Amino acid sequence: MFTTNNFKAKLMRSLSFVIISLSFSITLSAQEKLTFGAGYFGETLFHPGIILQAEHPGSISNNFSIPIRADLGYYIHKRNHQALFSEVITGFRWHIGSRFYTGVHGGLGLMSSWHHSDDGVYEVDDNGNVSQVPSYAGIDFMPSIGLEFAYQIKQGDNMSNYIFLRPKGFWQMNVNEKALFHYALEMGYSFSINTKD
Repeated sequence: MFTTNNFKAKLMRSLSFVIISLSFSITLSAQEKLTFGAGYFGETLFHPGIILQAEHPGSISNNFSIPIRADLGYYIHKRNHQALFSEVITGFRWHIGSRFYTGVHGGLGLMSSWHHSDDGVYEVDDNGNVSQVPSYAGIDFMPSIGLEFAYQIKQGDNMSNYIFLRPKGFWQMNVNEKALFHYALEMGYSFSINTKD
């Protein structure tokens, strides 16, 4: 029999397996660079937030890479909700010339959200009684897809600097036993450093 709890338990096991597998891949890799970034996270473009990122570039050739990135973010949708999320993302990236790259990516993550209201949160039961309830809405799964565009603004012997733009879509599962779709825009700055001489 299908239940929401069973569904969440299965997704949790799958997500844990993916995160462990990706972490293991990063550990075994012999890449010489790591990338760190920060920027604006706009849920439905204009609901403001921040994003912090750490990335393993996953270079395959001079023109192609399969990066693995960990994101930590927060945003607030006034009079609706606010959320803290973490996500593991991977995809395909194409390098165009020496300064541009573009790519596609998908991710799996967790979102912890709170209802946002200036006057508190209330619910109505089956008998029509109104009562105040906690604002915490719980933890939801957060699969995502997106595009990315970046331009290298500075390059040195040990560090490269980029500005990036990443439109993305993500699902908040399960909200009232449904997958609630969001779209967002990430804009920010990242730098890559050599971890080996």
